[in-house]
Amino acid sequence: MAASAGASSLAAQAEAVYRERQQIEEKMEALASFLTAEGMPGLKGPLVDPEGFPRADIDVHAVLQARQQLACLKTDHREVQQRLEETLLLLHAANAKDKPPAAALQRSSIPSSEAPPQQREGPPQQQEASPQLLQGAHTEAAAS
Repeated sequence: MAASAGASSLAAQAEAVYRERQQIEEKMEALASFLTAEGMPGLKGPLVDPEGFPRADIDVHAVLQARQQLACLKTDHREVQQRLEETLLLLHAANAKDKPPAAALQRSSIPSSEAPPQQREGPPQQQEASPQLLQGAHTEAAAS
């Protein structure tokens, strides 16, 4: 009973981490759409004109802030993704303790009329002869 309580708390924790990841992804999409909007420099475009002056057609400071926030969110996303992965692994391990092993289930579900491939009755499969055996048989036939 305690294992299922632990599994349910792990499931709740996994859901919370998943929601956090979704929120980060939504913020990242909003920042990316701002940076890639019409007339904007994009995620890596230049913020200066060919003469080296700041572009007058964009808010350079806002673009720099958005790029910095996006970089921070990417780092946060990576960390949250790792936490989610670890939580899911723990959850699956906890659930595996509550259930019988899959191999035991498979063995008990195989009808007795079906034998595993190694024990099947029937003609033995022919094996390919190795080149040395063929050469030895060829020389014996030539000698007689």
